[in-house]
Amino acid sequence: MGRRLPRVNALLLAVLRSALAPRVAVGTRIPGRMRYPFVLARRVGGAAPDPRLFYDVALVDVQVWATSDAEAEDIAQQSRGALADAARPPQWAFPGLGHIQHFSEEAAPVDIPSDAEDHGIYRYQATYTLTVRPPRAA
Repeated sequence: MGRRLPRVNALLLAVLRSALAPRVAVGTRIPGRMRYPFVLARRVGGAAPDPRLFYDVALVDVQVWATSDAEAEDIAQQSRGALADAARPPQWAFPGLGHIQHFSEEAAPVDIPSDAEDHGIYRYQATYTLTVRPPRAA
């Protein structure tokens, strides 16, 4: 079977789960019963300029929910750092998933306050562009 473009969401989860504390839940969908702290990380756009060159430019959204503002902000900063670090040489390789070749920030982590009353839950959101490549051929 030939090489294919990486699964961006799977790569995102691998990077963040390896960098964040085990008590931080990480997923690509909002669960029915959210456990805090929770990180939602998923592709929201982007495109492969030429899939034959085996790289994809993905726009990704990272949101963090926690029970304190400080904790939500800290986890948002840790997530940001993990994605940036994963793109620095030597890039972190995840077997079967590939690696992040380049990281850029489109929107820094920012507090998204609730429009309703204070529920004691804090959310931060950030948007990044990741250039991703498949696993290197053996």
